[in-house]
Formats: sequence, C-alpha cells, structure tokens
Amino acid sequence: MQKKIFLDKKVERLPILDIEYYIETFKDLEKFCSIIEKQEKSIQILMKDYVIIRLVSLIEYNLKAFISDIIDEQDINPKRIMPYDQISINLDVLQRFKSEEYTAGRIIIAHFDRMNPKLIYQVMSRINRLEYFNWYNSIINIITGEKVGDIYETLKDLYRKRNDVVHNLISIDGGVKELKQKIGIFKKFGFHLMIFTELNIGINEKKWPESRQLEHCAQLTSVENLSKFLQEFKKITTKFREDYPSSRWH
Repeated sequence: MQKKIFLDKKVERLPILDIEYYIETFKDLEKFCSIIEKQEKSIQILMKDYVIIRLVSLIEYNLKAFISDIIDEQDINPKRIMPYDQISINLDVLQRFKSEEYTAGRIIIAHFDRMNPKLIYQVMSRINRLEYFNWYNSIINIITGEKVGDIYETLKDLYRKRNDVVHNLISIDGGVKELKQKIGIFKKFGFHLMIFTELNIGINEKKWPESRQLEHCAQLTSVENLSKFLQEFKKITTKFREDYPSSRWH
C-alpha cells in the first residue's frame, strides 16, 4: 500500500526535543492553576477548561519531539512503525532529507496528523516491541512500590474531557487540585516514555554495557536502588517482549 503525503510544512513545524522547555511548559501550567481560585466563578470555569485543552496540546507537542528523536537516535527501522510498506514524498523534501531538520524520525512523525491515545499506543508498542501501556504500568509499579492506575485509561479520559470542552461546550468538573495532579502525572509520563524506551532498546537491541544502563537509569531521580530497579526492569521487559506477537516484529 502506498500513501502520498506532502510534508514540507508539517516537518518544519514539528518541535525539536528540548527537555528544559518541556519542564518549563508544565511548570507554567501549574502556575496558571495556582491563580484559578482567585478568580470569579465564571472565570474559574473557563480557566479550568483551558488547562485541559492546553495539557492535551503539551502532551501531543512533546510526544512528537520525543518519538521522532527516539526514532533517529536509536536508528529505528521505519517499517517497524508505519502501518504500510511505502510512503511518497515530494522532491523538495527528498533533497533536504540529509539536513538536520529532515530526519527519518521527523518525516515519520509528520505523517501522523494527530497524536491520540490509540496512535500513541500503537506507535510506542511498535517501537518497544511490546504492549506499551501494560508494560509502562508495570515499570511504574516498580518505582512507586505500589499498584498505580492505568495510565492508558487516564490518557483516554483526558482526551474525552478535552473533546467535551472543545466540541460539546461541556465544562469539566473537578477542582484545581485534581487538575494539578493530572499535570504532574503527564509531565512524568512524557519523561518516563523517553527513558524507558531508550533503556529497553539500549539493553535488548543496542546491547549497552551494564555501566551505561545504570547511567541511563540515574535519570530517574525517584529510584534509590538503581541496580535493583535495572534487574526488575529487565525481567519485566523480557517477559513483555516475549509475549508480543512475532507478526508485529518488522
């Protein structure tokens, strides 16, 4: 199957990975939440609606940067991600393909018009070669030491709320405290998505030495025993990769 796409503008508008900017955007949204309760009730409703819309935009924007960077840095085969065999690109894009802006990762991500929960699940599962969100939840359980909620369901619920606000003019319920919790959850989600995926590929495909694996784990500042975490990470990841259907391995 072949799909024609015109990517010039899409590639040019894609974000570049910038961890400091990523952190600042979520901090700004948290600061915005801190002034909501000081406003009139009608204004509070509008401000809370804005937080939901903005949060989804931040997730989509930064995931595009994260995923395109992972594809390039880990040299992921495009066949592993795309749902069909070929895409067509115009000659102007092809001429600039070797430039810093027109990388394989950015061209692949530019092909996906919108990042939604289902697409995020599919792309991240293909990149990691496992059922992504079930694996993600299992790894988070190691870090927290307790069973956490299903992040996929939390993500889908966030998108449902955003769609209600944008398309149905239904304002969100819940208070500012709940909004701040959502912001915190998804700030960690994007950061963990990048670290877990790089570690998975580094261990199982790039064959990183253990010293580099531990160095990578050190980015998880909430993990006290890095060696123990790494061993549990490997055990869980091996099981999920073994359970992933071989027909999906490209």
